[in-house]
Amino acid sequence: MVGVDVSAVRITTAVPEDVPAIALLLEETWCATYPNVAEGITHQDVAVYAKKFTDPEHLAVLRALIGDHRESRQFFVARNERGQIVGYCRAMHAKSGHDRVRAIYVRRDYWQNGVGAQLMTAALNWLGGEREVWIDCVRYNQRAIAFYKKFGFVLQGPIDFSLKLASGSEIHEVRLIKPPIQ
Repeated sequence: MVGVDVSAVRITTAVPEDVPAIALLLEETWCATYPNVAEGITHQDVAVYAKKFTDPEHLAVLRALIGDHRESRQFFVARNERGQIVGYCRAMHAKSGHDRVRAIYVRRDYWQNGVGAQLMTAALNWLGGEREVWIDCVRYNQRAIAFYKKFGFVLQGPIDFSLKLASGSEIHEVRLIKPPIQ
């Protein structure tokens, strides 16, 4: 994007004080990413759901997760030259023998500028590469699916999960898996 200086973007570990900015980023990126006419997912559907990210209860849960410093999970943020959070990523070592990238979101005006790649690289480096890495993605988010494939993730297909919206519409997901480094 014009006017975005991604050379000044830095990836850092999130701290509890980042939670309000992360929540606003989640709400903003959901509203920019997930409405889909073909799937019957309206902007209103997504906006109503995305409001939960800034709910005090959700903020408290996220603040606690980021603040507990467990070795099994890590939260990353991308900060621009003014220190504003423009991206967020969450990675974890799952108990079931694989690793996961649980979330990766980038502010729309930073899309296609390498910020997502910086976040994904930080997450994959932290995970280490010894185990499979799973990521679940909204099935119609072809931009994200193509992005994950650039990192070696392979589309496995639909998963038995859908997010039911207040209108009754459902957002379905697919799973992608990155094999361990040999």
